[in-house]
Amino acid sequence: MEIFEAIGITNELIQYFITGLLFFMGAMVMYKMVLWGKKMPRGAFLFLALFPLITIFPIPPPIFKTC
Repeated sequence: MEIFEAIGITNELIQYFITGLLFFMGAMVMYKMVLWGKKMPRGAFLFLALFPLITIFPIPPPIFKTC
């Protein structure tokens, strides 16, 4: 938990509380996104589910040919 020490928070109890709170908030945001996505048409929900897979395949840089 060096990141907390870098900003001056050295109490371990506070570090664990902040970490747990961030995980809880992240889980709540993901849950709300799923509920929001289920209200969409099926194609939009499928797109929302598969969209993160784009990050697995990086976009190659452009190659310019010189004549």
